[in-house]
Amino acid sequence: MKIADRVVVLGDGESAVMVANKIVQRAKKGDVEVIVMGKNKRLEFTDSNSFIPVSLIDQGSSVRNIDSLLRMSVQFIYDEPVTLNLRDNTINTKNGKLIRYDFLVLADYLDVDTSKIQGYNEDARSIETLQGALSLKEDIINFKKGDVVIYHDESSPFTPVNSANLAVNLISYFSSNGSLNDIKISCLFSGESITENGEFDNIIEQTLKENGVEVVKNFKLTSINVKNKELQAQDGKTVKYDIPIIFSPSSYSSFVDKSSMPKADSGNIEVNLKDLTLKGFDNVFVTGLAGKTFSNYWKFSRTQTDFISARIAHLVSGYPDPDVYSYVYDIVIMKGKESASDVMIDMSGKVSEGRPSRTDYLVALYSYESFFGTYAMGFI
Repeated sequence: MKIADRVVVLGDGESAVMVANKIVQRAKKGDVEVIVMGKNKRLEFTDSNSFIPVSLIDQGSSVRNIDSLLRMSVQFIYDEPVTLNLRDNTINTKNGKLIRYDFLVLADYLDVDTSKIQGYNEDARSIETLQGALSLKEDIINFKKGDVVIYHDESSPFTPVNSANLAVNLISYFSSNGSLNDIKISCLFSGESITENGEFDNIIEQTLKENGVEVVKNFKLTSINVKNKELQAQDGKTVKYDIPIIFSPSSYSSFVDKSSMPKADSGNIEVNLKDLTLKGFDNVFVTGLAGKTFSNYWKFSRTQTDFISARIAHLVSGYPDPDVYSYVYDIVIMKGKESASDVMIDMSGKVSEGRPSRTDYLVALYSYESFFGTYAMGFI
């Protein structure tokens, strides 16, 4: 009798749920045992948060129990990895467990690190959690005059498109209530470019400027001067604010640093782009923000989870081999009031943009189709 291969998925986000469910769906019954391990019991659909400040979204539509999203045969362990032993295929957990694996998927290994910004806890606004987004919503509703400054760190788990779309949505909102003439909105980006694709970069920057949003690049935020209401950059530059919305930098989870994973000179985890495996470890797969080669506006990708689940199912159960990883990255960019367009980027970096339309806008903002169902993103 064949012993089932054990697949451990580290993460409690959407990508972890998607890859686990797809592996079970594609592998033959009894060939695989799938475990998802995470430090949170509830999953929050964070992409929806960028639309909350001007929406009527209900908390119940963007937060779900992870158990309710996983297929019945997938086990969820509420725990955190402390030590990842890549050589002997084991994980030591915070609760004292030793978990063996045959295949490992790293789905969430970046933590938001607000400690890198002095004064963050005193005055920063955020949409990184639902509660933060709802709090920001109240600030926006009551805001009539001043400067809204959106800062996006290039290492943020959120994408620069989240920042840009939020800015355009706020422009639309303030325009509709007649207060836009007294409000200035700026987007600050920590990198020399907004993304790593020049053509895509131009689309985002042009869209922001067409909507009256000031764009500032290479602004590396180090502190928030609450007394003077200024954002202060590494090089000494300052920007005045009334409402500062911060997409914070991130850092590797501690177990990643302790595991001595292979990293490039840039400090990013090295991944084989042809099969999404960790360099030197063909049984360890990586999804999500995986370093410079994976453009940093990815939080998770359906194409990544689709490929990884197919490859693992192929290795354990003879599912058709997905061959070499490839993708077409598809994202919706807000263009203006009740208008958006699709932008697609392929493996070669070629960018194609669809015509702005109301239909794209409604599809993107009223619902979001994922592997495990549809949930509201409302913009009402």
